[in-house]
Amino acid sequence: MDTGGLSPGADDHFLNLSRAQADVAIGQASLIILLVDAQSGLLPDDQALARKVRSSGKPVLLVINKAEAGRRETNDFARLGFGEPFPISAEHNEGIGDLLDLVCKLVSAPEIKDKDPNARPTRVALVGRTNVGKSSMLNRLVGEERSIVSPVSGTTRDAVDSEVVWQGKPYLFVDTAGIRKVRLLEEGADHVAVVQAKRAIDRAEVCVLMVSAEEGMREMDATIAGLVQESGRAVVVAVNKWDLAKELGKTPAQMREEFSYRVKFLEYAPVVLVSAKTGMGRKDLFTAIDKARTEWSRRVPTGPLNRCLQDAVARNPIRFKKGAEGVNLLYAAQIRVDPPTFTLSVNREGELHFSSERFLVNCLREEFGFEGSPIRIWLRVRRSRTGPRSFKGRKAIPRPRTDGKPNTGKEMAPESSSQFDSPKSRIDKKRSRRS
Repeated sequence: MDTGGLSPGADDHFLNLSRAQADVAIGQASLIILLVDAQSGLLPDDQALARKVRSSGKPVLLVINKAEAGRRETNDFARLGFGEPFPISAEHNEGIGDLLDLVCKLVSAPEIKDKDPNARPTRVALVGRTNVGKSSMLNRLVGEERSIVSPVSGTTRDAVDSEVVWQGKPYLFVDTAGIRKVRLLEEGADHVAVVQAKRAIDRAEVCVLMVSAEEGMREMDATIAGLVQESGRAVVVAVNKWDLAKELGKTPAQMREEFSYRVKFLEYAPVVLVSAKTGMGRKDLFTAIDKARTEWSRRVPTGPLNRCLQDAVARNPIRFKKGAEGVNLLYAAQIRVDPPTFTLSVNREGELHFSSERFLVNCLREEFGFEGSPIRIWLRVRRSRTGPRSFKGRKAIPRPRTDGKPNTGKEMAPESSSQFDSPKSRIDKKRSRRS
């Protein structure tokens, strides 16, 4: 577990929160790695932290970072009383392997049993605006203070992974930083936090879009929903702070209607009412995550798929963006899952009109479900199976004469000939028909 930077003598609000998180980590750890800086040298804060970790009674390993190729003097850190320091360079990847070997010697880890490959955890990313309760929800699901929670907007900077087991099924939750508008990003760390949040969306299988019942749907919520929809991940909408619904005078029907009105392109996502403070709606959240993950990997048989789409095209013919007419659906098949992707074979080239695409997607959802999962539709033009006309079927045209005499019919030549065609030789004429 990585903890925040500690400064025992400081009274800053975030440092106090980091100190509380570090106390939890020290209490659960089997080995403590005290990381110091070779460039800064031995500082009074390092000595105070050494006294703190020594009082815990846990084994401590003193590691000196930024000691590239042993160029830094590390003798001063021996005064901390933890034996010979271990120099590394995290930036240049020096000494990391030896450090892991030393950790394995000091910590007796239990044997890992062979796990079922199908029982891997479901990767879930908690995404949303700043200060909507993502870190509070993670702590509620994990059952401990894994992430730092503060009323100050933008507290979470890095994506934090946490494993949760619910009713015997493993989940891997990723707490991401709040995504804000680019013009509101002040420091370089804010830009990095947003980039890491977007990467967490790409690594996840299900994205839980956290919105606040107190503030309602905002413009940034729709922007984040667009990022999730473009990534092709399954999505569940969690309305947090629902314990304040009575005070706010909101009902579940009003909240779902507001979400459908503001984010129409994500109306297929289930809406769950939760509260990170009281734990309300936790069971419904896991149920929605499991269902969205199952629908995300669902495969439809080819026969029912073609019957559904043929009936849909009979009611509403396919339209292209540039108004091409006479577009016929020849065949349909599902070529991919995660998310479900369908290819439609048509007789003409073009780009599908958004109204036709929306109509076909709605027909698929009405027939097969796909709740919480996006649907992709691709077009493919089926070429003629007969190919180009044969040589015998082409019409012959008179070959023009250069001597001014009229054509007698012997000058007939094919319309076009390939550069590889050549007249048969005498040997070819003597060959039998079987050869």
